[in-house]
Amino acid sequence: MESAREKDTNDEVYAIDLRQKILDETDPGVAETIVEELTIKKYICLACEAPVSPVAIRPNMKVRPHFRLKKKHQPGCYISGYDNLAKVGTKQQVSTPNGFPISYPSKLRLPTHRIVTSEKNLQNPIQKPTISKKQVTNSNSSEVSVKKHNLTTTKLEEIVKHFLLFPYDRHLKLTLPRVGLTTYQNAFQKLKFDSEASYETPLIYYAEFMYTGVKWTEEEIYFPLMQGLDVYNRNSQERFFLRIDTRHWEVSKRKLIQDKIEDCINEVKKTRYQQTSSKKSPYLFFLGQKSLTEKFQFRLLREDWRLFCCQAISGVDLRLR
Repeated sequence: MESAREKDTNDEVYAIDLRQKILDETDPGVAETIVEELTIKKYICLACEAPVSPVAIRPNMKVRPHFRLKKKHQPGCYISGYDNLAKVGTKQQVSTPNGFPISYPSKLRLPTHRIVTSEKNLQNPIQKPTISKKQVTNSNSSEVSVKKHNLTTTKLEEIVKHFLLFPYDRHLKLTLPRVGLTTYQNAFQKLKFDSEASYETPLIYYAEFMYTGVKWTEEEIYFPLMQGLDVYNRNSQERFFLRIDTRHWEVSKRKLIQDKIEDCINEVKKTRYQQTSSKKSPYLFFLGQKSLTEKFQFRLLREDWRLFCCQAISGVDLRLR
C-alpha cells in the first residue's frame, strides 16, 4: 500500500512523503532521529484497524516506499476482499440485483489544496473523505465496518482500477465532479481518430500514449497521445496531447508520479516480443476535457497528480468498450 492512516490523527499518510521528510534534513543525526520517530508512529489500514508499518523510507533504498501489513485485515475490510473478488470479476459479472458484493469507489472528489475559480460547481467546501466506524460496546472489540457502496476517493487511479478489473459491472453508479451522477460505462470515453469530435465535456478520457515522447521537467509533464487529426503520420504535429502544470507539486509527488510513469513504460517494454494477446500498451487516463483555446491540447479539471494515471494494459483489459 502506498498510503495508510496515522492512528492518532486518522490522517492519510503517503509513504513517499515520509521518505521526503528524511531527504529534506541535511544533518545525518537529525535525519536518523526522524527515521526513528516515523517508524515508532502507529499506522493502520485505510479501511480497517489492521496495523501496518512503513517500509523503505530511508533515502538509500531502491524499493519504492510503501506500507506493509503486520496482521491480517479485519472482517469487512473492502481492501482485503476487493482483490479476491477481482479474480472473478475479470471473467464475469459479480453484482446482483442487491448491488455490488463489497464497497467500491463510487464517488470522486476533487482535492482541496488548490481552488480553481473558473469551476462554478466547486464553490462548496469539500470535506475530507472518511470511513464510517461501527459503534462498539465491547471494549475488547476492534470491529470496523465500511459503509457499503459509498466509498469516496480523491485518486482517479482507484476508479480506473475498478473500471479495468470489473468490465462486466460497468453499469455501477459513479459520481464525478462537473459530471454528476453517471455510470462507469458512461464516465469513460476513449479518444479516437475523429476530426468531428469535440471532447469538450468533462469525462474520464483515456488513450494510448507515445512513451518515447513523454517529457517531464520541474514545471510540466507532456504526454503525446496516439490519437489526433493525422495520428498515422508519426511526424505530424496534429496530435492530441495532455500537458500538466506541476509547478505547485511537492517534490515527493513529482518523484512518485515519475516512478509510476517509468514503471508503466518498463512493463510495456517487457511484453514487446511476446505474443500479440500478451502485449501491453501504455494508456493514459485523466479526468479533464479538451482545451477551448488550444486545438490539440487536453487539460485536467485541476492540475493535481491524483487526477490522472498511467496503465500498461492489453486489448483484453479494455473489453466491452
